[in-house]
Amino acid sequence: MVVMAVLWCLRLGHHGAVTLNWDGLAGAIRVERARRKWSQSDLARRTKVSQGTIKNLEGAHSYKKAPVENLRAIDAAFEWAEGTLEGILERELPPPALAPLPPSLQPLKERLPKRVQMELDNGEILDTEIYDLTVGGGVKMITVVIADPVNGPRDYEELRRTMRAYERIKRRQHGQPDLPWEPGDPEEWKAEPEG
Repeated sequence: MVVMAVLWCLRLGHHGAVTLNWDGLAGAIRVERARRKWSQSDLARRTKVSQGTIKNLEGAHSYKKAPVENLRAIDAAFEWAEGTLEGILERELPPPALAPLPPSLQPLKERLPKRVQMELDNGEILDTEIYDLTVGGGVKMITVVIADPVNGPRDYEELRRTMRAYERIKRRQHGQPDLPWEPGDPEEWKAEPEG
C-alpha cells in the first residue's frame, strides 16, 4: 500500500493533476522524425498537423490539454500503435524501441546486396549512367563504373583506355556509332565491326 502511494505521488503535480512528460514526448518525436530523415514540414504534410504545432511539440511546449488527435496522427505517420505518444506524455510508456525503417525509407546503399555495397566501398567511382528502361521512366538501371584500387588503372593512359572501353559499351547500348579508333587504343578495337 505504501508503494502504491509513492507511485501515485510521482504521477501527481503539486495541485493533484497529472504531471505530463512534455520533454519525453518532444524527444520521441524529434528522434523518430530525424531517423526517417523527415523535416518538420514533411511530418506536418503526412499528418495534416500544422508545422507550428509540431515545432511546439518538439520544443516541449506544454499545453493545458494534450492535443490527442494530433498525437494520434503522428503515431500513425510513424507507424506506431495508437496511443503511443499519449502513453509517453502521461509517463505510462517509454519511447518505442527503434524498429527497422520500412525499405522505402532506408538509404539506397543499405538496400543493395552486400557484395555490391562492398564493391562501392572498395573502389574509386569513375563514372555513372542512368538508363530509363520504360517509356514513362518508371524503371531505371543505374550503372556505376568503379576502378579497383589494387587491380584498376595504374596510370592516366590505362585509365583513358578503360574509360574509352566503357564509352564504347555505352554507345552500343544506346545504338550510337562506335568511337573512332585512336592511337593508344587496343589493336583489336581497330578490327571490330561497329555496332
